[in-house]
This record gives sequence, structure tokens and C-alpha cells, in this order.
Amino acid sequence: GLHAGARSVVLRQLSEKHNLFIVLDNADEAQYMYADLVTLYEETVPKGQSRVFYFPTSHRRRQATDEAMAIQRTEVLSRLAEKEDNALTWVVVTYPDAVLEPVPAKQDLTQRSLTVHQGDEIGLTRLTEQLMTLDFQKVDFVYEPGQYAVRGGIVDVYSYSHEDPYRLDFFGDEIDSIRTFELETQLSMEKVEKITLTPNPSCHEDGHQAEAYITDYLSEHVVWGSNDWSLVQFKWAEQAKHLMQKASLTLEIGHKSTFHTF
Repeated sequence: GLHAGARSVVLRQLSEKHNLFIVLDNADEAQYMYADLVTLYEETVPKGQSRVFYFPTSHRRRQATDEAMAIQRTEVLSRLAEKEDNALTWVVVTYPDAVLEPVPAKQDLTQRSLTVHQGDEIGLTRLTEQLMTLDFQKVDFVYEPGQYAVRGGIVDVYSYSHEDPYRLDFFGDEIDSIRTFELETQLSMEKVEKITLTPNPSCHEDGHQAEAYITDYLSEHVVWGSNDWSLVQFKWAEQAKHLMQKASLTLEIGHKSTFHTF
């Protein structure tokens, strides 16, 4: 019985204790909900610690891949692949078409990602070698995802797991600082303590990767929400049975997973 902004307010409160997976009717409704939740979180979430994510399809018209959408998808998958211990709760807002689009298996994504922290003694040479192994392309200046550049003791990396590129400043073999930076001005922005570097998840060195769906990344403790589950299931048709099988089974045996309709 909730309408308009009331839905966002309720979800904002619910998300303090539960991870939420919200499947709305279409992309437009999902974007509106995402914008509302970002606004409600804006003043309470520390910089660099996003808790609200939008999961779109990776393409626009004519099936052409959109880099911005690919980054958003990978950012969500990277967040869901992290260990949940002592982590902040999150909200993922999506729609049926995006959920139906295959993603890399969780194990593949984890193996092809590199997590580094401020203070790590990894060494510049070793870091660049690992980036090459992950199929990052070395360039003079990064300008698109999947690239890295080295200038003295500084490594710029544009990961598919974040909308802005990262700048790692080394002091000897230690990562002295990590910041995001603006592509157009090359000026540093927010300081962060931990980052995950992920190449294009759709490109695999041997041309093969296990196929999965975002629902395979969700645990039984996630709360699902929608305007109308019957409409979502209708859009998913037969594939809905596969996508929701895990959550449906946990409902039957009494786990904490549950579905909510606004």
C-alpha cells in the first residue's frame, strides 16, 4: 500500500538491518528508486563507502555495450562478492532484464580481481605485473576502464569496479595513499583505504568463463522487494523458476530469506 517516496523511506529504514535486493518493473522505475535512496543516504554515508547500488543491463540499443553500465554492474558484483563479516548493509536496485543478463561466476570474478589497501607493501613492479596478468592495458594516461599508467612512483588504474579511476602513490614498496581522481582534470579527489581492481569481466584470457546470474551472488539472508512479484515473474517467464529457486527453497525450510511487496 505504499506510494511514491514512502517506499524509499521504508526501504531506507529496513536497510539499516538487512541487505536488500529490490527488483522493480523496469529501468525507469529502478532509476527513480535508486536516486531517492542515494539522496536519503547522502548525509549519513562516509565518502568512498557506497551502500546503494544500481544494477542495469550492460547494453543500450542494438546490443552495444555501454561502458558506464558495465562499470555499474561490475561494481555491484564486486560488492556482493566481498565477505559479509562486519560489513555495512547494502541495497541493490535493479529490474528483470538486468537480472536475466548473465554475469561471470563468483569464483571467476574473485580470481580475476585484486584487492589492495593503503599501507600494503606490494611493490610497484609486482603490482604492475599483476595488472598485466589481469589483462589491464598499459597506456601513457588512463582514459577508459581496463587501463593503467605508471609515472615515477605513481600508478593510475581505471578498474571496472568503480566509476572513477584510482591513483596509488608509492613510498618505496609501500602504498602510501590511494585516491580517486578526475579524468578530465587529472586532479585527485577522495581518499580511500581499500580498493578492488577488476578488469572487464566479459573478457577472459582463454575465452571461456562460467556463466552465472546476479542471484547466484546473494545469500539466504538477503531481503527481496518488488512492486509486484507476479509481474516480475511474468517477465522472467520460465527463467524465473531458476533465478528464484534458491530463495524460494529457503522460504520453505524456514531460513531468513523473504520476499516483500511494497
